[in-house]
Amino acid sequence: MTDGVGYSVGSRQVHHYVPQMNLGRFSVEHDRDNPPLWTLEFGSGRIRKSSVRNEAAITDYNRLDDSNGDQEPELAERAFSEIETLARPVLDKISARHALTPRERIAMATFLQLQYQRTPRMRENMRFVTRQAAQLWAQMKLSNREHVRDFLESEGQTVTDEEVDAWRSGIREMIDSGELAPSPGWNAEVLGQFAMAEDLPARLCAEMTWNIIRASGQEEFIISDHPVHIYDPEAYPDRNGGWFSSPQVQVTFPVDRKTCLLLHPGPDRWYEIEADMASVRDLNLKSYASSEWRCYGSCQRVLEQVWSASKRHPKLVDAFRPKPPRMIFVEQDSEHFDAFRESASIKGPGAPEIRRFKRSSA
Repeated sequence: MTDGVGYSVGSRQVHHYVPQMNLGRFSVEHDRDNPPLWTLEFGSGRIRKSSVRNEAAITDYNRLDDSNGDQEPELAERAFSEIETLARPVLDKISARHALTPRERIAMATFLQLQYQRTPRMRENMRFVTRQAAQLWAQMKLSNREHVRDFLESEGQTVTDEEVDAWRSGIREMIDSGELAPSPGWNAEVLGQFAMAEDLPARLCAEMTWNIIRASGQEEFIISDHPVHIYDPEAYPDRNGGWFSSPQVQVTFPVDRKTCLLLHPGPDRWYEIEADMASVRDLNLKSYASSEWRCYGSCQRVLEQVWSASKRHPKLVDAFRPKPPRMIFVEQDSEHFDAFRESASIKGPGAPEIRRFKRSSA
């Protein structure tokens, strides 16, 4: 089985947001061109047989709009493919219990960070944050009458104070009603997946302890369609954790059926840990809870065990389940000059909207 720049369906390209090389590691026939895989649907418990090529993929998901001739359509997807090529031998070494070199750890950290960013959930979260920031910027500009006047006059209009205020009021109403909703363009959304790839991987290597968890006996790990899971037990119940949101953050990524990577803030060290049945169960519940739509395993039995565990431990699943994003507003404390407090928040969407590539008019 090989990964490339998607695969073709007519003139379209199917792009995986979880690489085939990762999904294939959870198949009992991982060397096949299209390894078989079992899926568990989040919430319903429906289990069915599928294959790697048919999962965690969207047509032209990373295609750039080249209508203006200034973008190469497959640039982003090829970048993901190159990062996966660097990560593949590193994943093999982790599975084979071999230590990683500093360069290999950077390659793995880069892969983890981008894998976290490239799923539909995170693209939706980025759209939400960008849209809210754009609306705040627009409202700030609208609050300045002279700025609005300068803009209208630059468009060739001569306006009175009343006309300026009427224009400002009309735009505000359109923003408040959702009729005018500033949003990132398609190319900005696709390229935004790489926004933190320059700085964060070095921090993941220097400021986190890496643990390799091995499942013993007949126990197996599963993987989800949002496979990098970040859990912060110190976060508010309605908030998500971040890579470094507290000293207790746990970042998990299943590598294969018998191996799971666990990172947490701490000294730059590397540990091998044998997991008991309860530990494997909890790690699999994290993968199940992290699923946007489904998770994947090697056989029906493994997924049935995960589904049964999720019904026995609903509070654990709820704790692990990612929460909708929030835009938090803070203000300076009137009594303590160097302190800030939360003044308001805006809750984002609970489920991602799958936006489809559509070529712009030339």
